[in-house]
Amino acid sequence: MMENDMIQYLQLYQHLNAERESGFTCTVTVAELAQLLCCTPRNVKLIIRRLEAHGWIVWQPGRGRGNSSRLQFLSSNGDMLDERVQHLLHRDKVKDALDLVSTFEGEEHVRERLSQRINIYLGLHQEREESSRQDVLRIVRYRPLGQLDTVRAFSAFEIFLMRHIFDTLVAYESKTENFIPKLAHLWESNTDQTAWTFYLRKGIRFHDGRLLTSRDVLATLERVKQRGENIGWLYRDIAGIELHDDYSFTFKLKRPNTMFLHLLSNINMAIVSEHEQEEIAINGTGPFRVSELNASKMSLTAFDGYYGYRPILDRVDIWFLSQEGGSHRLYHMLAGTDEEEMEQSNSRQLTQPALGGRYLLFNMRMPGVQHDIHFRRAIRLLYDRQTMQEELQGDRTSPASSFLPWKSAQQTIPRHSLEEARQQLAESSYTGETLILSFTHKKEDRLEAEWIQRRAAAIGLHLELDAKEDRLLIGGHIALAVEVLEDDWEWDLINFFSNEVNHLHRLLDTEQLRVLHTMLYDVMRHERADREHILEQMERKLQEEHWLLLGNHINQRAYFNRSLSGLHLDSFGFPNLSTMWIRDTSTMAGTIAKSEKTVANT
Repeated sequence: MMENDMIQYLQLYQHLNAERESGFTCTVTVAELAQLLCCTPRNVKLIIRRLEAHGWIVWQPGRGRGNSSRLQFLSSNGDMLDERVQHLLHRDKVKDALDLVSTFEGEEHVRERLSQRINIYLGLHQEREESSRQDVLRIVRYRPLGQLDTVRAFSAFEIFLMRHIFDTLVAYESKTENFIPKLAHLWESNTDQTAWTFYLRKGIRFHDGRLLTSRDVLATLERVKQRGENIGWLYRDIAGIELHDDYSFTFKLKRPNTMFLHLLSNINMAIVSEHEQEEIAINGTGPFRVSELNASKMSLTAFDGYYGYRPILDRVDIWFLSQEGGSHRLYHMLAGTDEEEMEQSNSRQLTQPALGGRYLLFNMRMPGVQHDIHFRRAIRLLYDRQTMQEELQGDRTSPASSFLPWKSAQQTIPRHSLEEARQQLAESSYTGETLILSFTHKKEDRLEAEWIQRRAAAIGLHLELDAKEDRLLIGGHIALAVEVLEDDWEWDLINFFSNEVNHLHRLLDTEQLRVLHTMLYDVMRHERADREHILEQMERKLQEEHWLLLGNHINQRAYFNRSLSGLHLDSFGFPNLSTMWIRDTSTMAGTIAKSEKTVANT
């Protein structure tokens, strides 16, 4: 009933108070209200009584049948929307609250307040159940959820989720640069490393309760080769798997592969059930299982049957907002109050340098002046890394000459002027046409795109900005993209140069890709030093030809409530959900107070 009353109040307010005046009073008849609310005069009187009882209006009825009455609105449009949003959130109707904010056409400060209200709710809280509690993390995500398919992993967030839902045979440990057991507790190889035998842990179950066996490993490899058309060539050295029993098997390789364990630790080889090989169900062996999934919300629940340490968090709710400008990740706890000041004071920012960075990439699959190397050089000079970092700052940490920050630090990156860019543009075939610069709907990306647009205008280059909602920046002449590498950066660079669904492969032409693939083809037969040399040559080729222009290295930023403990960030800047827990501040405060009292008595 409360929700319906709010809707009816807003209907009257918006129809009768066109100027949105505070404390507005108007004269109106019951018949007119009945027409506005699409109900009978008798129901109008009932509605008026309820609105008065809520304290939202003052009603002075007119004397005599059909005479005008006086109606005063006590709550503003923004206040009523705020109250309605709170009411929806209290009933866990987050989707309705999001829709309400997205359709609001009033003042921007009201929209920001309503959005902040939702952000506060979408934090981390504790649900009390008698003597126990349920620890729930709520994450705000400002992009739609992509496909959670292990063989088609593309964006960092989906990989982050799948690493909590699925598991691999082994895992790469960045601190030691070694591999550690996961689903397999032991492995061994022959002398020339063309036969690798693995031994599965016993008793591991999928989220649907079925036991993991070696048949699932065989089915996973077949699925990678059959359905992973974009990454299948990486596994071409695997001739097949020989199953010995339910818990042991041997990979047979056609030739030695120095990166074989890297292949097995990648999310593409996360083990899936042999019964789910077509359109995969999200059914893994990881610490969290999917308990709810729709377009606006995803819930992960701790898997009590996990073979490792059961997560301390009980549930993770992820809400997907189609809101422009949201770029920071929010991991909060609702600590008994929803005041904005309290929420902000309880938060702390955590930053972590990322491997990779932003870059510009030319679309060589569409006609245009971007095929002219003089034009691409002009953009290189225009896209000055030193000046950009100084003027924009934000998450930018240092100019990049490689995807790897330590390699960039070894080189002196020159500063370029707009006059140099203007001279190169004059030597190109550019004739004043408007070109399109595509970028993703993120705050820092938009700031950078607008910065490029302003500098382009200063040298007579016309750029039109095209903010994309989807992940692939196709359709423009130039794309502003970002690449963040995992801890196993060597593997991830190889994947960047070879994965056919990323920006590089969608925008470079066939001949350019052939050059890169030729350089990369035998990289996994070499030892590490030679592999690094090949990857350096590929980066150099991209930059010498100005196919790809590196910008700045970046920091990953997230905001955490101070009551969150056990924070360990991955290479993408996302927290390990399995180790996070909520420090009960109320209990802790009581313990401290009790301790202080004891000391005082002593």
